[in-house]
Amino acid sequence: MGTEKESVVLGAGLAGLVASIILAREGREVRVLESAKGLGGNSPFHPSLHATPIDVDKVASWTGLDTNRMFTMGNVSETFIGTQVFYQKPMYIVERGNRPTAIDTYLFEEAKKLGVAFEFGQHVNDPKELPKGSIIATGYHPSMYRAFSMPCAKGEGYNLIAENDDPSLEGNVYSWIAPYTKDYAYGCVLNGMRYLLLFSRFSMPKEALDRFQEDLKATLGWEHDNWGAIRNHPYPWTFKRPKLLVDGYILAGAAGNNIDPMGGFGIHGAILSGVIAARAVSNPEKAAEELKKLNKRFTVAALTFEGLKRMPASARFYRIVFSYPELFGPMMFLMGRGIPGYDRNWCTEVITGYHKGRGLGERLSDLKKIFTY
Repeated sequence: MGTEKESVVLGAGLAGLVASIILAREGREVRVLESAKGLGGNSPFHPSLHATPIDVDKVASWTGLDTNRMFTMGNVSETFIGTQVFYQKPMYIVERGNRPTAIDTYLFEEAKKLGVAFEFGQHVNDPKELPKGSIIATGYHPSMYRAFSMPCAKGEGYNLIAENDDPSLEGNVYSWIAPYTKDYAYGCVLNGMRYLLLFSRFSMPKEALDRFQEDLKATLGWEHDNWGAIRNHPYPWTFKRPKLLVDGYILAGAAGNNIDPMGGFGIHGAILSGVIAARAVSNPEKAAEELKKLNKRFTVAALTFEGLKRMPASARFYRIVFSYPELFGPMMFLMGRGIPGYDRNWCTEVITGYHKGRGLGERLSDLKKIFTY
């Protein structure tokens, strides 16, 4: 199965699409196998919107693609802890899925121009039946994690996709930090769509969705039905740096755990690890060193998150952090350096401080509010 000039990529998500484009440019015959019936995957998450720190120029340079136009700088970025709002530096927003406005669609069309062959509806239960040197870019796939002995947590949550009928909200990003999740909830508005996700990489209380809906109504006045449930969603959880090569196979994107351990940001790592995976086909040792550098701060960020999630009053703690970020410089340095290949600290970029420009009396008054939620 396969020839010396043929490359097999398993998975048509961001990492797989980028890898297929790079390989096709090198003159290889590329086959992309995807279990879904079409672009966009089987995931309950898509179509979706993602707010993410990203170095758009680095991504464009690495891929050689006009990816900048797929990322929109957000307008308003607000984080709610209780009903208290913290204003943040906006992040970029990108759409995933199979709509014309999605980055997946753009990459798919670019791959087809280069002659990449796509085979949808191809279920591969055992990736090790594929030729050695195949690229595994299957995202959050339980059987792939088992095949390559990747430790996983079982996440859960709820998501909602709705039409946006208020153009003034376009480009807005919202997030909520609350006791009912060890992670957070977020919402984005872009391309005429509202996307909301409440998730946890670990278990959540049964009343989590009800409580989030109450927060959603209290903070934004939004009321939505038709939530989708996410159950037993595999999420790689290990303190070891991601590996590129396992048993002769090349892992990319979420399949290789190229994800920020703290915030769960995966877009940057998916794209850059897709480039490295393609390079690994011809020079695996050099590519492995590149991936090591890409994730050089992974372990520190993972250990920091492990400590924070064990705190019983994490929501209250984060209110203090968001209120007085200048007091938490060392901790934020550890928290914000885990995005693969992102050379800046996303925490210090994003968390600008609710109290900037406020007097001491006002700040002391606000401090009392922290202990009321």
